[in-house]
Amino acid sequence: MVRILDPQPGHSILDPASGSGALLLASLEYAGDKDGSRHLVTSGIDRMLQAVALGTMKMMARGFPADGLQTGDAFVVSSREGESRGGF
Repeated sequence: MVRILDPQPGHSILDPASGSGALLLASLEYAGDKDGSRHLVTSGIDRMLQAVALGTMKMMARGFPADGLQTGDAFVVSSREGESRGGF
C-alpha cells in the first residue's frame, strides 16, 4: 500500500485506523525520513489503547517520533479541534 501512496518529503499521511502504526512506520521508512526531521508528517488514530501503545513503542524503537499517534474514534467530532475527521 505504501508503494501505491508513494509518500514523499512534505506529504502528510493520516491513518484513521492506525492499529499498531505499521502503515505510518512503513511510510516513514519508504520516504527516507530517518533523521526524524518530520519532512513526512504522520498522524494515526485508533480506538484501542493497546494498539496505540504498541505503535508508539515500534516508532520509538526505530528512531521516529510517535507524537502523531493517539487514541480515539476517527469518525467522531473532536472536541479539541472542533471538526469532524470523517469524510476525508
